Amino acid sequence: MMTEIKHPKDGTTFTVDQEDLEQWLLLNGDCKNDGFYEKWVNRLEDVSADLRNFFKTVLIPFTKKIGEVVIKIVKIILNIIMKILNEFPNTISGILVGFVLGLIFTSIPILGWLLGAFITPLFMLAGGVMGFMSDMSKKMADSGLEAKIRSTVMKDFATAGFRPA
Repeated sequence: MMTEIKHPKDGTTFTVDQEDLEQWLLLNGDCKNDGFYEKWVNRLEDVSADLRNFFKTVLIPFTKKIGEVVIKIVKIILNIIMKILNEFPNTISGILVGFVLGLIFTSIPILGWLLGAFITPLFMLAGGVMGFMSDMSKKMADSGLEAKIRSTVMKDFATAGFRPA
């Protein structure tokens, strides 16, 4: 369903998909105050002071006005990044390790130059998959699901006549 929105300055109208606007408003509602993001940026010790200052003065306050609604675009993106980093730390680490290994591989004369564009994404994919499996294993262990699966499998093995060594 499309919704017409009137531009506050020049009075022109434009149409926006209602579902998309509602999604943006939902994401917008998850945003915290500027101080929260500034503290997060300050904790990035490896990032230069100039880049941290750019984040705090330009990016974090950046918004886009859609009709009468102000969408906090950068804050929404930072929220998504923070959620991914918190939920899947090993996946992110695996992708980064794969990227570094790919860069090292591309530095090999001739072979690296020929296969580097193909090998680097493969290393990143392999690192990401291994990290994701580690993250999921940890989540399963934390939830007790791994113990339930193990006990069910061991029960089935015992009824089939297999005994653990």
